[in-house]
Amino acid sequence: MNAWLPVDQYVGGIEHAILHLLYARFVTKAMRDMGLVRFDEPFKRLFTQGMITHVAYRCKQHGWITPGEIKEGDRCPRCDQALHVEVASMSKSKKNGIAPTEIIEEYGTDTERLYTLFMGPPEREIEWSAEGVRGGFRFLNRLWALVQNYRDVVKDAPEAKIAGDKLNRCDKQVWHVLNEKIHAVTEDFNKFHFNTAVAATMELSNALQDYTTACEENQHDLNPSLLKQAIENIILLVSPISPFIAEELWRIVGHDTAVLEENWPRFNPDALERDEKTIVIQINGKLRDQMVVPADIAEDKSELEKRAREQVQSRLDGKTVRKVIVVPGKLVNLVV
Repeated sequence: MNAWLPVDQYVGGIEHAILHLLYARFVTKAMRDMGLVRFDEPFKRLFTQGMITHVAYRCKQHGWITPGEIKEGDRCPRCDQALHVEVASMSKSKKNGIAPTEIIEEYGTDTERLYTLFMGPPEREIEWSAEGVRGGFRFLNRLWALVQNYRDVVKDAPEAKIAGDKLNRCDKQVWHVLNEKIHAVTEDFNKFHFNTAVAATMELSNALQDYTTACEENQHDLNPSLLKQAIENIILLVSPISPFIAEELWRIVGHDTAVLEENWPRFNPDALERDEKTIVIQINGKLRDQMVVPADIAEDKSELEKRAREQVQSRLDGKTVRKVIVVPGKLVNLVV
């Protein structure tokens, strides 16, 4: 017991605080006082997760009705009486649980895992959403298509250390995003922020899609070594979230080893320091343009306002700007 305990991380619902948690602590402290163990607490860290909720239906005559039985409106499928409807924690007693097998049969295990982690902060109460499941499925399909389209480029590209100061602007943008997302996902996993870790992989996927599309449309060569590094790293970042598709993609890009045996990606600290920043320009809260400015100007409100006005002057249609909202380093919103 002294060799294996205390447990590094305890994860449990708040309803377990009395039975599991309190009793485990009582027994541990009793055994400590008896000289049987050399530690004071059974768990080093505690994380209390929130509950997943879903709509629940109850008929006065027939009791709780599973959501799958509801055909039209909120009426009992047996007696056609109006049902009491509430959103409650998934439970067997209220028959409002969603069996993982239902999701797996239609979308696969990877989608079910991804959406469960992505639906919201794990410490909060979150309502289940069928549309959210479909969104996760679409993301995995986009990632699959991206890797398939560039599988040969990744296989044939040489292994090379990327020097940010020698990249063109388009390549440098991808290099920055790649390292920022590796850093973000690593930090998020360590903090149990799984939802934002998934979001970061989605943002990286979008950045790679934009990069490859821009290269095709502008008819300039992409950087094979950079794309290889980016695609291989996004597969590694996705692997704890959706392991089965990650294993398939890892083989598709030419590896014979299992992705779970690979080392976790490392980010380049130099890539986190940007010499330029992209500022969003909005008109009445709607995205209208973007501008790339030196990093030292990105925090200058007056300079950002001046450049934004000049850049979207033709889009104002002669209207007077009544108010300007500047968020340094992020956006300029012109209210007309």
